[in-house]
Amino acid sequence: MKVLIGYDGSEPAKAAISGLHRAGLPHDAEVLVVSVADVWPPLPRPSSEPDSERSGWNKSPIVMKAATLAAASRAEAQTLAAEGAALVTTAFPGWKVSQAAYAGSPYLALIQAAEGKADLIVVGSQGRSALGGLVMGSVSQKVMRHATCSVRVSRRNDRITSGSRGFAPVRIILGVDGSTHSALAIKAVASRAWPAETEVKIVAVMDAKFWAVLADPGSSPWAWVGDAEEDGRTWADRAVAAVSEQLQSAGLIATSHVEEGDPKRVLVDVAERWKADCIFVGAKGHSGLERFLLGSVSAGVAMRAPCSVEVARQAAS
Repeated sequence: MKVLIGYDGSEPAKAAISGLHRAGLPHDAEVLVVSVADVWPPLPRPSSEPDSERSGWNKSPIVMKAATLAAASRAEAQTLAAEGAALVTTAFPGWKVSQAAYAGSPYLALIQAAEGKADLIVVGSQGRSALGGLVMGSVSQKVMRHATCSVRVSRRNDRITSGSRGFAPVRIILGVDGSTHSALAIKAVASRAWPAETEVKIVAVMDAKFWAVLADPGSSPWAWVGDAEEDGRTWADRAVAAVSEQLQSAGLIATSHVEEGDPKRVLVDVAERWKADCIFVGAKGHSGLERFLLGSVSAGVAMRAPCSVEVARQAAS
């Protein structure tokens, strides 16, 4: 598995690395640690200008100051990338770890570095302030929205002591809606290397738009599992029970639940009550079921969740 970690030196970024002990990642993962200096190099002057004018522009006080600050930010990004790589190597000595530093838009740099090369991007839920020049907070939302692979927005979990690390059972909320992207979230949870006695609470949240699936279930991998007289709640119960059986066969302790309400609120509420470690959701839902589109449930859950959130996508080849 190939993982890209966005690192800016903040406490949430450090916690994101530490939290990977409880992400079920394989022992032979390949990891690239990326730090991005949020600076832009000055644009070149038009080539039609005389050399004397161009050199004078390049030597103006404001341009020289900007160039100095940009160089310092780039150097800091290189230092931070090395720092992050060292933290990963110490925490996961079996992983193959490399590092890179970029200058430009942080979210674009992370997405471009991952495109076609990473299965998962890991970012902290918050980062350094805008004055710090290396921002990861708002970046996480943009990475979630535009990345072509899965994204994990990591939060510190005070429920687990640092000494227990990845050996304590993990509590996972798996939000499902029967879409193909929901199936990717199920596959991600089932395929990871979780500690013994890890628990998964499978949650389908039924609101008005969810019922549209029952009217036209053809696009759903769940398919219709009842007869014409079966009500929608019974259908949903049986569908999530099937997912539960799939995860149990993968060695997980799985239970299924069907709730009613706003999915992004219900998933967060369930995670808070259960003290979950992570919420897994698909990046998109049914074309006619907008509730699991980014910008709605996935982004809303990532912003409000008390735990880490992983948004599952099929990695671009």
